[in-house]
Amino acid sequence: MDSSTFTIKKAKLKHLAEIRRFVDSEVSALNVHPDIIYNILLSTTEAITNIILHGYNGEEGLIVIEVKQEDESVAIYIRDEAPQFDPTQIPTPDLTLPLEDRPMGGMGIHLIRQFMDRIIYRETPQGGNELILVKENVIQKTLEE
Repeated sequence: MDSSTFTIKKAKLKHLAEIRRFVDSEVSALNVHPDIIYNILLSTTEAITNIILHGYNGEEGLIVIEVKQEDESVAIYIRDEAPQFDPTQIPTPDLTLPLEDRPMGGMGIHLIRQFMDRIIYRETPQGGNELILVKENVIQKTLEE
């Protein structure tokens, strides 16, 4: 299993472009189709934006992103030290309601659920959060393998 890590010590929205470049580079190197890479990038960006805006509430904080190959799957591990929050417990929004009748929030997590095959949340031993976004069976085998 290969893995690469990127750390942001002062989580701010201005770092999203760097994070996207890192994840794009790492996932591209695994021979994943560009359409799937786009979905992984969108999901990762949404999760990290939520950490920055809601987890850290405008304060600076640590975010560690790790990209791992797990067999033919890609897993994005996102760790932070914000107050504990399990996004897997957020209910699916009612998309049948007119937009003006829907409560605010929850659409980003819904988007992540649509694009990723598994979303796993764990509390870290230090009391922070670890969110794992998994896209299964997306690493294309090359002819040399």
